[in-house]
Amino acid sequence: FSLPNILLRKNSVPELLEPTPDAISRALTELLDNPGRRSRVRQDALELTELLGPPGAARRITRLLLELAGL
Repeated sequence: FSLPNILLRKNSVPELLEPTPDAISRALTELLDNPGRRSRVRQDALELTELLGPPGAARRITRLLLELAGL
């Protein structure tokens, strides 16, 4: 499962287990040919950005863990 789909708890982005040129082409064509799908993916990306917070999440988590460990 892709991280965006796990975090959003829905199938937002295609999961290309075998990313062949044909599979990538089909996924992109679906996105380009379907304005509704494109809009949903855009909204999901905004939601994902809110879930993840500003850049530097790994650094903030590391600092918090060190602080909790008393280091």
